[in-house]
Amino acid sequence: MTEINIVGETHPLVDLAAAELGRYVGLSPAAPDDAPEFVLQHGLSDIHPQGYVVSTEDATVTIAAAQPIGVLYGVYGYLEEVGFGFYLGGDTYPDPDSFHWKPVNLRAEPVFDIRGSLVWPNFLNSPATWDLPDYQVFFDQMVKMKNNVVHVPAYGTPLEAYPPDGSATYFLDSARRLHYADETAWRGGDPFATSLTYGWGTPTRRWGRTSGFRCEEFGFGTGDWFDTEVFGSTATVEGETREEQIIGAQETFARALEYAGKRGLQIALGMEVEGNPFDPEVDSALNSRLKHILSTYPTLDYLAIWQAEMRSWIGPGPGEVDEWMQSAEFKHEHDRIASHFDYLGRPDLMAEGVRLSAYVNRIHDIVSELRPGLRLLICGWGGDHWMLSTDLYLGLDKTVPIDVIFSSLDNIDPSAARSVSEVYGKLSEGRESWPVPWFESDAGGSRRDQWGPQPNTHIFADLCRDAREKGCEGFMGIHWRTRDLEEVFAYSARYAWNTDLTFETFYDDYARRAYGERHGAEMAAILRELEHMGPRWTGSWGQWECWNFAWLSVGSPMSISDGHDAAPDSRPSPANLSRLTEIRGRLSTLLAESERARDPAGQERLRWLILTVDWLVLYDRVTLALEGGGPYHRQADALFLRDALGDPDHSLDRRIWELLREAPLQRAMHAYARKIESKGELGVLATINVKAFSTYEDSSWAFGIHRGNWPPDGVRGYGSDKSAVIEWEPLASAQAYRVWRREVGGEDWTCVTPEPTNALSLEDSPRSAGDYEYSVTTVAPPRLESMKSFGALVRVGPGSSPPLVQVLAPPTVLWSDDRLTVKAIVTGERTIASVRLKRRTGDGRDLPSLELKKGRGATFSIEVPLLELGGSSLQFGIEVVDVNGSIGVWPTGFPQVWRSLNVVA
Repeated sequence: MTEINIVGETHPLVDLAAAELGRYVGLSPAAPDDAPEFVLQHGLSDIHPQGYVVSTEDATVTIAAAQPIGVLYGVYGYLEEVGFGFYLGGDTYPDPDSFHWKPVNLRAEPVFDIRGSLVWPNFLNSPATWDLPDYQVFFDQMVKMKNNVVHVPAYGTPLEAYPPDGSATYFLDSARRLHYADETAWRGGDPFATSLTYGWGTPTRRWGRTSGFRCEEFGFGTGDWFDTEVFGSTATVEGETREEQIIGAQETFARALEYAGKRGLQIALGMEVEGNPFDPEVDSALNSRLKHILSTYPTLDYLAIWQAEMRSWIGPGPGEVDEWMQSAEFKHEHDRIASHFDYLGRPDLMAEGVRLSAYVNRIHDIVSELRPGLRLLICGWGGDHWMLSTDLYLGLDKTVPIDVIFSSLDNIDPSAARSVSEVYGKLSEGRESWPVPWFESDAGGSRRDQWGPQPNTHIFADLCRDAREKGCEGFMGIHWRTRDLEEVFAYSARYAWNTDLTFETFYDDYARRAYGERHGAEMAAILRELEHMGPRWTGSWGQWECWNFAWLSVGSPMSISDGHDAAPDSRPSPANLSRLTEIRGRLSTLLAESERARDPAGQERLRWLILTVDWLVLYDRVTLALEGGGPYHRQADALFLRDALGDPDHSLDRRIWELLREAPLQRAMHAYARKIESKGELGVLATINVKAFSTYEDSSWAFGIHRGNWPPDGVRGYGSDKSAVIEWEPLASAQAYRVWRREVGGEDWTCVTPEPTNALSLEDSPRSAGDYEYSVTTVAPPRLESMKSFGALVRVGPGSSPPLVQVLAPPTVLWSDDRLTVKAIVTGERTIASVRLKRRTGDGRDLPSLELKKGRGATFSIEVPLLELGGSSLQFGIEVVDVNGSIGVWPTGFPQVWRSLNVVA
């Protein structure tokens, strides 16, 4: 057993550091008895408060720091030196063939005191749908990457809502819609959105349906990936009233803050300020909101004061300044400090600077009384080329207390400038600044797609250096997703501790850790090439999340000042698509080599990358087929026009319908679904459904009106050794149905029900084994028979491929009064017979295996109490068996490779 000694005063974070070191030593390829002895201590006086020193002498490794958090960082820093890696997509492990406990001697100090992220909570792929385990997983990996702050802006969400105080007021919801709240309503924020209530340009369905989708309505069976009837956070989905949904979200966030504190991570919550702070009603509401926030989140570390979006760009609305100036208090403050904003050259912006300054000073006074020591941030929508909130900072630097931190979003497209706002290099000595460039964008330049890659690592290499040169104390990035931002996130985290890190050396190191020594050098070259292929890699801009859906983006809802968004459209590049096909082939070869060698290193990430390429290429094929004025709509609209003129023509129905039916959206969505590893990725799949599939289904519905008959929805198929079972949803207008079969890749259909059936399922026995596609048509004379439904793919024959096991990544540190929640998605060619969680202690002692409970669709889950394991670690994996005896496992390489969890007493 590895000996780990704590010298000097103990501390929970040092105890955690020792536990984490012991857990990873147990996961190393070498025998635990071969590991060195370790000494952990804090109290050093000549190093950065978060820094650490690692020294090796004889067979003893000492990890020392000034503060307990530095010891924890030192443990993770040491583990990185010997071959482990820590990323948003999970941990990586040393190569077993080359691993040894090499001597490590280093001194590490961060160049940014504040390192981390600003995670925005208003899309389905964001914390809007997170539960406590999702926060825990994200916070867990943040600390391992030696980041120390996460900022969550409330932005009209339930996180900053407060109880009724007997007055009526207006409030903004999470989609920036204005609502009136009566005396009994919570105000200041609205419940988080779900797949049923999501806005942001989500199209309505079927001629006026205004609600979104339940999971059972998701396209092509992708609803099976979801364990609830409506996708969203548990608090929102299960809350029966608006009040319950708000309180539930706040309780979840408060528990997440408690976890973050125990894990060594600090949290900032952002609140947006509106109106005239000298208005008595506004001031009363501000007091109520602040008191509720501080009492609800007693462990909150920072409070961020947000200027509303666009206010520094277009200025206050018409008449606002005149209204403010009717207030004697505002006019007095304006006369006193407005000259500090003379450089803006616009009276309305000068007044906005006065307003924001007054808000900050008022909140500073309130917080100083209610929660002394809580730090404040000023935040907004800025950048020198975007919404310009940082333009106010020179004036605010002279009018607000020096302990208030200046932080703002930077240019929404980070490629607009290779530098953060110039003002950060001009602030007063002692003023902290934390610029926030965009790890990903929702509507900036060509970086707007929340469904595909937004590669920014090479740009952030410049932004990190510029922030350091300007003397910024902090550096963060805004994002919604997590796993998809793994590379740029990792670069920023590592640069903060190693300023010699370049774009090239980062990928050399990352690829070796993430994909294994065998393929590291080649994968580094591939990843750098993908970066330089641009957003989405295909040449298409994709769908911006905060705007109306379109198969192909055209222009932009807003243009940044240098015309960066001026391009008229964003069709995928044939050259990019061709090159992606080549890269995909090479990735498949590398994966096959690793599988033959039984080398698990990098297999999961290779599969994830292959599926990402498949999703992008297939989806862009859909966009080219279904874009406005494209092959389908050009011909279908001509048919619909003849219908409107009373001259229907059905001679071309089959040919035109096949253009819609053969657009590979089903294959694209299944490719995306098969790569899901997190709640955020489930959120992306939900968004694809409520935006892209919704639009696709509307096209199908419109064609059904032309035809006078619709095919049934929800056609599914299940194979066995000798037959296929086909099922479909009933259609109110149907009298009967026909079922059709063809070989996958074939053209000719065979009708397997010459006599139409009234049933909603059918068992079919093809003459030979193989892969088949089944479709169903609706018969309802005297109307024309419907076109063939979207197909179901079925494999018939002996044997089956191993089931696919996807697990939403669990945290790797919990406390003994927590429960480990394991959620799996299991899909396969045959019925699943069992899904079992195999367990053992960190020292290899087997524990009884547990059967996961079947949920809706393809989901399975289990909650494992941890009390009996307090003070030790747990290793676990999943084994799935189908009715044919085919076995699927998680993680890749199980049972040689296990996932692990530290259970802190």
